[in-house]
Amino acid sequence: MRPWVFRYIVPESVPLLGGQDLSIPSYFFFLTLGFMIATNIVIREAERAGENVRAMLDLAILILISGLVGGRLGHILFEMPGLYVEHPEYILQFWRGGLVYYGGLLLSIVVAVIFCKRRKFDFWRVADIYAPAIAFGLVFGRMGCLSAGCCYGKPADFPFGWTVPWGISFYSGQVPADLRGIPLHPTQIYESVSSLGIYFFLVWLRRRQKFDGQIWWVFLAIYAVMRSVIEFFRFDLDRGVYLNGWLSTSQIISVILLAGSLVMLPVLARRARRAGAYGLGPAWPSMKTRDDAAHDDSLARNEAST
Repeated sequence: MRPWVFRYIVPESVPLLGGQDLSIPSYFFFLTLGFMIATNIVIREAERAGENVRAMLDLAILILISGLVGGRLGHILFEMPGLYVEHPEYILQFWRGGLVYYGGLLLSIVVAVIFCKRRKFDFWRVADIYAPAIAFGLVFGRMGCLSAGCCYGKPADFPFGWTVPWGISFYSGQVPADLRGIPLHPTQIYESVSSLGIYFFLVWLRRRQKFDGQIWWVFLAIYAVMRSVIEFFRFDLDRGVYLNGWLSTSQIISVILLAGSLVMLPVLARRARRAGAYGLGPAWPSMKTRDDAAHDDSLARNEAST
């Protein structure tokens, strides 16, 4: 674990900047790297689907902001409210860690729905573009968690003295003192590797997509199952657990998302069949794109006739 990419505190003798912490946390580094790569994936998918790339980049910025705000609010309200009541100056220091993934995801969905409605984009098509990017961004997000020592797992041992050979020991970070030096389940790596697998599956499915919204809801369904399983191996109890540790807040949200996926996938498939768009794939232009193209053709014909 390496909490810092770069560690430097300005000497007190330096005018104006003396004592300032200019260190770069590993968590923030991985978060930034994940966003940059995910944005490139969005650009590629938007071009392939014939959508407005500039609009998708505008939405990416809004999703970044809403993801940070939602993730931070989830952490403050549901995980460690006492800490921020005692130290309110920590609230804005998101670069040091303390983001709830589902909090950021849910607020980003709300922002994206509003954006698509105002800009007249089909939300399901936009969600399909973003789903692989979100999965890939999570790969780096969880590596940031590993570096910061948060989202840690339970002790990596089993009955009869068996020990998981890939257990990871932490000696600093957010791991409690009584767990330091003890091999723990690397739940951060579990989720990072699983998210990478989800990304490759979504890329494969994207080439075989049958209807708008399919990629998005398949992503939510797979992630919900994966997250629920990994939650059983996590030991950061401040994230919100119930029933003596057998149920977490994230698992409750995962059940809701999985149920929503099982409902919405057949609903959207039937809608596509009725519209005659089932099986046309992600490159089929949206209504907005078709209307714009028809308008451009009309202008071109008028110019040619004059």
